[in-house]
Amino acid sequence: EREEGDISCPSGYVINIQKAFYGRTDTAACPGGNVFTTSCSSSGSHAIITDACQGQQSCSLSASNSVFGDPCVRTYKYIQVKYECIALTTRTICEREEGDISCPSGYVINIQKAFYGRTDTAACPGGNVFTTSCSSSGSHAIITDACQGQQSCSLSASNSVFGDPCVRTYKYIQVKYECTRPGNPVPRVKVVCERSTGAINCGSGKRIGVLDAFYGRANKLVCAENNIQDTDCRATESFSGIRSACYGHQTCNLSASNQVYGDPCRGIHKYIKVTYVCYDP
Repeated sequence: EREEGDISCPSGYVINIQKAFYGRTDTAACPGGNVFTTSCSSSGSHAIITDACQGQQSCSLSASNSVFGDPCVRTYKYIQVKYECIALTTRTICEREEGDISCPSGYVINIQKAFYGRTDTAACPGGNVFTTSCSSSGSHAIITDACQGQQSCSLSASNSVFGDPCVRTYKYIQVKYECTRPGNPVPRVKVVCERSTGAINCGSGKRIGVLDAFYGRANKLVCAENNIQDTDCRATESFSGIRSACYGHQTCNLSASNQVYGDPCRGIHKYIKVTYVCYDP
């Protein structure tokens, strides 16, 4: 407590959080302070640590009540993280082609980075290249929605799917991912279009940890309709409302409605997007 520390992996590897908490579960770790209990853990600490470190090569953490709250007053606490360093696989699919991403039996896909566009001249040569700085704003969400948590998935590198972020430039899908066991806390994405309802269900024995959530719109492609002009609007209290409804529960129901969250951009078709993990309580 009251210290900072780093987690890091070698080049070419990223952090995969297995367990994490801020609190105290024994007397051996971080001796020298008051210990009134060895059974306390900040309820939001797993999600906060995962949000800071998951999929990164390195991250910094601060063991502070100002970050995690104080789950046991007058007890000297600590952050404890169990993690592994995993290698990423890169898959590139050239424009107007289809391709698959797959993991071995017993493993599922965990997307770390994904886009449709172009960021260099080396990938998918042979076509016109007028820019190497373009990416479809909604492509990460579309690819994640199709592949995250699946053993395999199929992707089509097409403007009809992602829109055309750079006209006359030959584009591609590029996905960096890992294959992980389903029991590990793999970030998932749930989207609920306006005037619809949806549910998050982590299954028996698991609890929902909310990493990010909003009601509004962040791009033109998710829950697309004709009247989309503003692509950067979020209801100010939507994160706290969604987190309150879902965090720590096995299941939660969501209603994408202005009556619930207010209307951050009138006349624009909106949606709920939740990035979450299923963790062991």
